[in-house]
Amino acid sequence: LPVPTSKPDPAVYVHAGRVLGVEGPHGLAVEDSVPGVTSAVAAGYFAVGNVMFVPADERQSRSEELLDAGAVAVTDSWRALADALVLSAVAAGGSALT
Repeated sequence: LPVPTSKPDPAVYVHAGRVLGVEGPHGLAVEDSVPGVTSAVAAGYFAVGNVMFVPADERQSRSEELLDAGAVAVTDSWRALADALVLSAVAAGGSALT
């Protein structure tokens, strides 16, 4: 990153997308914080909120905050995220194995 910044500045996502050749609509961010989701969304990426490492008694409120910040969904496990991505691909006409 030419000039270091911190989230919610979208610079880190813009830079990573440029380096990886992945434009916003073709990428996915997984974030556990409101500044992280805000950063990803501002850069044009879809964001999924991640509450798997958030204490159980804080998960409901964090989930709501992440959705309010622009997350398209919230997950509480890598398995649930993987399952949702596979189902999404199949629903869009893809294969579960590609």
